[in-house]
Amino acid sequence: LNNTAVFEQLLSTIIHEYAHILSLNSSQVDYDLDQKRADEDPFMSIEDYEAVTIRAEERCLRAHGIYDGNACFRPGSYMYDFYLSFWDGYGEDVLNLAARGQVFDRNEDDFVNSYAGSSPSEDFAETFAAWLMPDVEDFDITSRVHEKFNFFAGRPSLMRVRKQIHEGLVRVRS
Repeated sequence: LNNTAVFEQLLSTIIHEYAHILSLNSSQVDYDLDQKRADEDPFMSIEDYEAVTIRAEERCLRAHGIYDGNACFRPGSYMYDFYLSFWDGYGEDVLNLAARGQVFDRNEDDFVNSYAGSSPSEDFAETFAAWLMPDVEDFDITSRVHEKFNFFAGRPSLMRVRKQIHEGLVRVRS
């Protein structure tokens, strides 16, 4: 690519998607089989879908996890700890409010951009990308964002990943 800004944005997007792989894989979260089937069933009624979702959430809570409507964040996982550190204080209906943009609108300084405010997993991925590439113009780095950077820096496994990605970025950019 001849356009450096576009190339940097592409690299940032790849890192964002990699953050999802790091944080939403089967060693970090559990996916409910019934919920997955319901997600793939275009003929399921809204009532039945809601009942499946409620049961999935109940199973997650019995395992002491946090359910985001798609996955159960296991205790001790990146997403579980990230949620408790940065999302738990937004209130009971945080996931619905976030999906409507209201969490970001009320707390802009907490996020690197509006997309990060759309859900905990997008916040994790966008902030992770900003942690590795803070100079990308799409990221607004605030003091609250620095707290999230410290969250990542406090995990040796993520520091190792950061080092590897930085080494790769040097090679790709040269």
